[in-house]
Amino acid sequence: MKKTMTVLILLAQVGIINSKSYAADEKKSSSDKMDLEQLEKKYWSAKDDDYAVVQNRTFTKEHRFYVGVSGGIPINDPYSTGQVVDLSTGYFFNERWGVEYSRSNYTYRNNDSTDQFINAHQTVPNHNVISGSQSVNLIWVPFYAKMSFLNTKIIYFDMGMSAGIGQTSWESQVASGNKSGTAQSYNIDLHQTFFFSKLMAIKVNYRNIFTNETQYQYGSSSASLGTKSISDTQLLVGLQFWF
Repeated sequence: MKKTMTVLILLAQVGIINSKSYAADEKKSSSDKMDLEQLEKKYWSAKDDDYAVVQNRTFTKEHRFYVGVSGGIPINDPYSTGQVVDLSTGYFFNERWGVEYSRSNYTYRNNDSTDQFINAHQTVPNHNVISGSQSVNLIWVPFYAKMSFLNTKIIYFDMGMSAGIGQTSWESQVASGNKSGTAQSYNIDLHQTFFFSKLMAIKVNYRNIFTNETQYQYGSSSASLGTKSISDTQLLVGLQFWF
Protein backbone atom coordinates (compact mmCIF):
# COMPACT_ATOMS: atom_id res chain seq x y z
CA MET A 1 0.00 0.00 0.00
CA LYS A 2 2.81 2.36 0.88
CA LYS A 3 4.52 1.60 -2.40
CA THR A 4 1.35 2.41 -4.33
CA MET A 5 0.96 5.77 -2.56
CA THR A 6 4.59 6.59 -3.22
CA VAL A 7 4.15 5.86 -6.95
CA LEU A 8 1.01 8.01 -7.12
CA ILE A 9 2.76 10.92 -5.40
CA LEU A 10 5.70 10.67 -7.79
CA LEU A 11 3.39 10.63 -10.82
CA ALA A 12 1.53 13.70 -9.49
CA GLN A 13 4.79 15.56 -9.03
CA VAL A 14 5.93 14.68 -12.60
CA GLY A 15 2.56 15.91 -13.94
CA ILE A 16 2.87 19.21 -12.10
CA ILE A 17 6.42 19.72 -13.40
CA ASN A 18 5.38 18.92 -16.99
CA SER A 19 2.41 21.26 -16.73
CA LYS A 20 4.62 24.12 -15.54
CA SER A 21 7.16 23.40 -18.30
CA TYR A 22 4.43 23.37 -20.99
CA ALA A 23 3.00 26.63 -19.67
CA ALA A 24 6.46 28.24 -19.72
CA ASP A 25 7.09 27.01 -23.27
CA GLU A 26 3.70 28.30 -24.41
CA LYS A 27 4.32 31.68 -22.76
CA LYS A 28 7.77 31.89 -24.39
CA SER A 29 6.32 30.96 -27.79
CA SER A 30 3.63 33.60 -27.39
CA SER A 31 6.26 36.16 -26.41
CA ASP A 32 8.39 35.30 -29.46
CA LYS A 33 5.34 35.65 -31.69
CA MET A 34 4.57 39.06 -30.26
CA ASP A 35 8.17 40.14 -30.86
CA LEU A 36 7.96 39.05 -34.49
CA GLU A 37 4.69 40.89 -35.01
CA GLN A 38 6.18 44.05 -33.57
CA LEU A 39 9.20 43.74 -35.86
CA GLU A 40 6.95 43.25 -38.90
CA LYS A 41 4.91 46.32 -38.01
CA LYS A 42 8.04 48.37 -37.50
CA TYR A 43 10.04 47.36 -40.57
CA TRP A 44 7.53 46.05 -43.09
CA SER A 45 4.43 47.67 -44.61
CA ALA A 46 2.30 47.46 -47.74
CA LYS A 47 4.32 50.18 -49.46
CA ASP A 48 7.32 47.85 -49.46
CA ASP A 49 5.67 45.95 -52.31
CA ASP A 50 6.99 48.68 -54.66
CA TYR A 51 10.72 48.41 -55.17
CA ALA A 52 13.14 50.98 -56.62
CA VAL A 53 16.81 50.82 -57.50
CA VAL A 54 18.93 52.86 -55.11
CA GLN A 55 22.32 54.09 -56.35
CA ASN A 56 24.82 56.53 -54.97
CA ARG A 57 25.65 59.05 -57.71
CA THR A 58 29.27 60.10 -57.69
CA PHE A 59 28.68 63.00 -60.10
CA THR A 60 25.29 64.67 -59.77
CA LYS A 61 23.49 67.03 -62.18
CA GLU A 62 20.69 68.34 -59.97
CA HIS A 63 20.54 72.17 -59.75
CA ARG A 64 23.68 72.58 -61.85
CA PHE A 65 24.52 74.56 -64.99
CA TYR A 66 26.80 73.47 -67.81
CA VAL A 67 28.31 74.82 -71.02
CA GLY A 68 29.45 72.63 -73.88
CA VAL A 69 31.34 72.75 -77.13
CA SER A 70 31.31 69.95 -79.68
CA GLY A 71 32.12 69.17 -83.28
CA GLY A 72 30.84 66.63 -85.75
CA ILE A 73 29.95 65.55 -89.24
CA PRO A 74 26.77 65.05 -91.28
CA ILE A 75 25.43 61.50 -91.44
CA ASN A 76 22.64 61.43 -94.02
CA ASP A 77 23.17 64.46 -96.31
CA PRO A 78 23.13 63.12 -99.92
CA TYR A 79 24.76 66.24 -101.39
CA SER A 80 27.18 67.67 -98.81
CA THR A 81 30.03 66.87 -96.47
CA GLY A 82 31.86 69.01 -93.95
CA GLN A 83 31.93 69.95 -90.28
CA VAL A 84 29.52 71.07 -87.56
CA VAL A 85 30.48 73.22 -84.56
CA ASP A 86 27.95 73.42 -81.72
CA LEU A 87 27.82 75.58 -78.59
CA SER A 88 25.33 74.79 -75.84
CA THR A 89 24.36 75.73 -72.32
CA GLY A 90 21.86 74.07 -70.01
CA TYR A 91 20.50 73.51 -66.53
CA PHE A 92 19.19 70.39 -64.76
CA PHE A 93 16.27 70.64 -62.34
CA ASN A 94 16.99 67.14 -61.05
CA GLU A 95 18.81 64.02 -62.19
CA ARG A 96 16.15 63.26 -64.85
CA TRP A 97 15.01 66.56 -66.36
CA GLY A 98 16.82 69.57 -67.76
CA VAL A 99 16.69 72.29 -70.43
CA GLU A 100 19.26 73.35 -73.00
CA TYR A 101 19.91 76.06 -75.57
CA SER A 102 22.01 74.97 -78.55
CA ARG A 103 23.44 76.92 -81.49
CA SER A 104 25.27 75.26 -84.41
CA ASN A 105 27.28 76.51 -87.38
CA TYR A 106 27.80 74.34 -90.48
CA THR A 107 30.71 74.45 -92.92
CA TYR A 108 29.51 72.24 -95.75
CA ARG A 109 30.78 71.63 -99.28
CA ASN A 110 29.80 69.36 -102.15
CA ASN A 111 30.53 65.70 -101.61
CA ASP A 112 32.00 63.42 -104.28
CA SER A 113 28.61 62.39 -105.67
CA THR A 114 27.52 66.00 -106.17
CA ASP A 115 30.82 66.91 -107.87
CA GLN A 116 30.46 63.93 -110.21
CA PHE A 117 26.90 65.00 -111.08
CA ILE A 118 28.05 68.56 -111.84
CA ASN A 119 30.92 67.33 -114.04
CA ALA A 120 28.67 64.92 -115.94
CA HIS A 121 25.68 67.22 -116.47
CA GLN A 122 27.23 70.70 -116.25
CA THR A 123 24.57 71.74 -113.78
CA VAL A 124 23.99 71.67 -110.05
CA PRO A 125 21.37 69.34 -108.53
CA ASN A 126 18.51 71.23 -106.92
CA HIS A 127 19.16 71.09 -103.20
CA ASN A 128 19.64 73.18 -100.08
CA VAL A 129 22.71 73.31 -97.87
CA ILE A 130 22.16 73.85 -94.14
CA SER A 131 24.18 76.78 -92.78
CA GLY A 132 23.03 77.22 -89.18
CA SER A 133 20.54 76.13 -86.53
CA GLN A 134 19.48 76.98 -83.01
CA SER A 135 17.02 75.32 -80.66
CA VAL A 136 15.65 75.15 -77.13
CA ASN A 137 15.48 71.56 -75.89
CA LEU A 138 13.85 69.62 -73.08
CA ILE A 139 16.18 66.90 -71.80
CA TRP A 140 15.13 63.58 -70.27
CA VAL A 141 17.72 61.17 -68.85
CA PRO A 142 16.16 57.78 -67.96
CA PHE A 143 19.42 55.79 -67.80
CA TYR A 144 22.35 56.06 -65.40
CA ALA A 145 25.07 53.44 -65.13
CA LYS A 146 28.64 52.61 -64.21
CA MET A 147 31.11 50.52 -66.18
CA SER A 148 34.61 49.24 -65.66
CA PHE A 149 37.37 50.26 -68.06
CA LEU A 150 40.01 47.49 -68.24
CA ASN A 151 39.43 46.80 -64.53
CA THR A 152 41.36 49.97 -63.73
CA LYS A 153 38.76 52.75 -63.64
CA ILE A 154 35.03 53.13 -63.09
CA ILE A 155 33.32 55.34 -65.68
CA TYR A 156 29.96 56.93 -64.86
CA PHE A 157 27.61 57.76 -67.70
CA ASP A 158 24.08 58.91 -68.50
CA MET A 159 22.04 58.01 -71.55
CA GLY A 160 19.09 60.18 -72.52
CA MET A 161 17.18 62.02 -75.18
CA SER A 162 16.02 65.55 -75.86
CA ALA A 163 13.38 67.19 -78.01
CA GLY A 164 13.31 70.81 -79.05
CA ILE A 165 12.02 73.55 -81.29
CA GLY A 166 14.09 76.18 -83.05
CA GLN A 167 15.09 77.68 -86.36
CA THR A 168 17.25 76.41 -89.21
CA SER A 169 18.99 78.45 -91.92
CA TRP A 170 19.98 77.16 -95.35
CA GLU A 171 21.29 78.23 -98.74
CA SER A 172 20.06 77.12 -102.16
CA GLN A 173 22.39 77.27 -105.15
CA VAL A 174 20.96 78.98 -108.26
CA ALA A 175 22.59 80.21 -111.48
CA SER A 176 22.63 83.86 -110.40
CA GLY A 177 23.99 83.13 -106.91
CA ASN A 178 22.85 81.62 -103.64
CA LYS A 179 19.41 82.15 -102.15
CA SER A 180 19.08 81.84 -98.38
CA GLY A 181 16.13 81.09 -96.17
CA THR A 182 15.09 80.19 -92.64
CA ALA A 183 12.27 78.09 -91.23
CA GLN A 184 11.04 76.68 -87.96
CA SER A 185 12.55 73.30 -87.18
CA TYR A 186 12.18 70.46 -84.70
CA ASN A 187 14.89 68.20 -83.39
CA ILE A 188 15.16 64.91 -81.54
CA ASP A 189 18.54 63.98 -80.05
CA LEU A 190 19.92 60.80 -78.52
CA HIS A 191 22.96 61.41 -76.35
CA GLN A 192 25.34 59.75 -73.94
CA THR A 193 27.43 61.63 -71.37
CA PHE A 194 30.58 60.19 -69.77
CA PHE A 195 31.61 61.85 -66.49
CA PHE A 196 35.31 61.91 -65.66
CA SER A 197 35.12 64.42 -62.83
CA LYS A 198 32.64 66.67 -61.07
CA LEU A 199 33.47 69.51 -63.47
CA MET A 200 33.99 67.80 -66.83
CA ALA A 201 32.28 65.25 -69.06
CA ILE A 202 32.38 64.02 -72.64
CA LYS A 203 29.10 64.06 -74.58
CA VAL A 204 28.26 62.04 -77.70
CA ASN A 205 25.15 63.33 -79.46
CA TYR A 206 23.18 61.86 -82.37
CA ARG A 207 21.04 64.77 -83.60
CA ASN A 208 18.09 64.77 -85.99
CA ILE A 209 16.70 68.08 -87.29
CA PHE A 210 13.44 68.26 -89.27
CA THR A 211 12.69 71.38 -91.36
CA ASN A 212 10.23 72.35 -94.09
CA GLU A 213 12.54 74.11 -96.57
CA THR A 214 11.74 76.00 -99.77
CA GLN A 215 13.80 74.71 -102.71
CA TYR A 216 14.68 76.53 -105.93
CA GLN A 217 15.52 75.41 -109.44
CA TYR A 218 19.20 75.93 -110.26
CA GLY A 219 18.62 77.61 -113.63
CA SER A 220 16.35 80.31 -112.22
CA SER A 221 16.68 82.56 -109.21
CA SER A 222 12.93 82.82 -108.68
CA ALA A 223 11.44 79.49 -109.75
CA SER A 224 10.44 77.74 -106.54
CA LEU A 225 10.12 73.97 -106.45
CA GLY A 226 7.87 74.21 -103.42
CA THR A 227 8.42 73.20 -99.83
CA LYS A 228 10.04 69.93 -98.90
CA SER A 229 10.51 68.27 -95.52
CA ILE A 230 14.24 67.80 -94.91
CA SER A 231 15.89 65.66 -92.25
CA ASP A 232 19.46 66.58 -91.27
CA THR A 233 21.32 64.14 -89.05
CA GLN A 234 24.68 64.79 -87.42
CA LEU A 235 27.02 62.96 -85.07
CA LEU A 236 28.62 65.30 -82.49
CA VAL A 237 31.31 64.69 -79.87
CA GLY A 238 32.44 67.32 -77.38
CA LEU A 239 33.17 68.49 -73.85
CA GLN A 240 30.85 69.73 -71.11
CA PHE A 241 31.94 71.91 -68.21
CA TRP A 242 29.73 71.84 -65.09
CA PHE A 243 29.22 74.50 -62.44
